[in-house]
Amino acid sequence: MSNQRKTRIEDYLLAVELLCRDTDRATTGKVAAMIGVANGTASSFLRTLAESGLVDLQPYAGSTLTEAGRRRLLVVMRRRQLLELFIVQTLHLSIESASEEAWQLEPAASNHLIDCIDSQLGNPIVASWSPM
Repeated sequence: MSNQRKTRIEDYLLAVELLCRDTDRATTGKVAAMIGVANGTASSFLRTLAESGLVDLQPYAGSTLTEAGRRRLLVVMRRRQLLELFIVQTLHLSIESASEEAWQLEPAASNHLIDCIDSQLGNPIVASWSPM
């Protein structure tokens, strides 16, 4: 059984966000390389995200997150951070292991579960190891 997870919308949003920290726009090639997909796959997916209003895609210039894209990424990253922190504190896994587990668990975790974890952890503001 493979530990490989499927590429998610949030993978693209995170790649665009991280790449835009170094430049004004994230090029399709750099997004593809960061995620580990072909340029054509990334290009098609970025067009879909642009049509959904999550990224601003300028041909030959690259992408940036829209406000809606940034909000969606922040919600997912908050959920992921709570899962990471819970895994580290309760299961004593390394942050590297906890990070990958949290990324895989996050889509399946209900809002109720995330709220319970948040409460159990004392409603932390932010995890110190945050990639955001």
